[in-house]
Amino acid sequence: MMAQAVRQVRQADVRSGAAYVRAVAPELLVGLSAVLALALALYHLDRRPLWLDEATTYYVSALSWSRLLELLSTGAEGWHPPTYFIALKAWRVFGDSQVALRSFSVLFAVLTVPVIYLITRRLLVSRWVGAVAALVFACNAFAVRYAREARTYSLTMFLAAVAFWLFLRALETGSMRRWLAYAAVALLGIYSHVFFALLVLLHVMAMALPSLRPPSFRAPTIAFALVTLLTLPLVYASIGQTGSLVNWIEPMQWWALAELFYQFAGATPPAVLVYAVALVLALAWMIRSARAESASWLFLLWALVPPLGLAAASLVKPLFVARYLIISLPAITILVAIGITRLPRIPAAMLLGVTLLGMTLVFSGFAISMEYQRPSTPWDRVAQAIHREAGPSEGLVVWSHALKPLAYQVQRLQIEDEMPRVIFPARSWATNPYGTEAGQVTEAARRFASCGFERIWLVGGPRDLSSADDGRRKRISRILTAAYDKQSTSNVGVRLQLFVRTDEPCPG
Repeated sequence: MMAQAVRQVRQADVRSGAAYVRAVAPELLVGLSAVLALALALYHLDRRPLWLDEATTYYVSALSWSRLLELLSTGAEGWHPPTYFIALKAWRVFGDSQVALRSFSVLFAVLTVPVIYLITRRLLVSRWVGAVAALVFACNAFAVRYAREARTYSLTMFLAAVAFWLFLRALETGSMRRWLAYAAVALLGIYSHVFFALLVLLHVMAMALPSLRPPSFRAPTIAFALVTLLTLPLVYASIGQTGSLVNWIEPMQWWALAELFYQFAGATPPAVLVYAVALVLALAWMIRSARAESASWLFLLWALVPPLGLAAASLVKPLFVARYLIISLPAITILVAIGITRLPRIPAAMLLGVTLLGMTLVFSGFAISMEYQRPSTPWDRVAQAIHREAGPSEGLVVWSHALKPLAYQVQRLQIEDEMPRVIFPARSWATNPYGTEAGQVTEAARRFASCGFERIWLVGGPRDLSSADDGRRKRISRILTAAYDKQSTSNVGVRLQLFVRTDEPCPG
């Protein structure tokens, strides 16, 4: 009798334990997804050298606080996102290595995972859909790519998710405090990337939906007015500063939106196909389900309005770049999760959902592996090759796209005193290109102007120097072609050309 009672107690304990596990399983999956996102972002984080934009991040964040604030407020050297650089400046207490700089982006990518869960659970009243959305996001190759890059995009994506969450909470309560919190995060987002304003525009449009109309428009009107008013300094500072920063963007093409989806889905055909199937299933559920009236359609607007808005603007001035629209990526992963989980509760449909989820994870993993293998310029090897081949008495001309990443590697390797002297741009290896001393003419530049170097190395320049596209480069090209002979060309990730002085007079 006693033994039977003990067995019953144990069975009850097992049942209660199983019930507890089932109760917290979605949250456990979210926690595991965050850990997975962290692992995927940290894997070989220092393998790829900093590229041009990341080197810009390094040099801007290395400025003194006074010089940094001056640069951000005036836009004197081109516009830089204040939210990101001010926060990164504080983050540099952890170091300024490649891993330290990039781990700042890793942090915000990981923090986005639980926010996606909270948003989805709030709108769809489903913890499992939110948990699957968090898992899909954690395995998204596009999110992993920008979690591993020392630029503003991961922070901007996180702020987009938080702003969306606060927007929902503010609509529910109508509290002025909630609306002011939303306005604060929206401002941080706009000051992290100007196209964050497209998300704010979406929130304004969303309030036109009957189910999302607030009981009073007073608080949201004040919030959106504050956002608009406090964005004006950014607009003023960026006027006339953005032209040269976006001149590299190709004109808008009709397939740009399809290319954006291709990038968001992982840039591999299998992952794109699975995402497409899941989105079709999500759309089918939204059409047939009355519960989707405000919830899933709001996710669809989140996915579509920023890309369509930027596409429309790009018809006037080319601005359409996939990473600029990373604010819409959480919506895409949520819609994929809806398509996977909102199938009819019949065995065949449930099997399809499990299969789709498995394929999403497998193909996303393949896309992430391709991201790890994405080629990049080995600036560390370029610096080592120049150090090995050239002497400190020789000259070095560095084409603009190569200067910052090369200078970072030279400083990291601590070989500044053993490198050739930089002729163009006129600076020393120890000079921060954003510092107050930047742009000063050095003695090396004067010697070059009088053909005072026996040997000059050209890094990253065109093979045909007649293709120089501005006055300074044309001057350099004229001197090199008139008074120097090209002796050799090698490729160490970028073109490295050696020019040797001739007896020809230096051009005036």
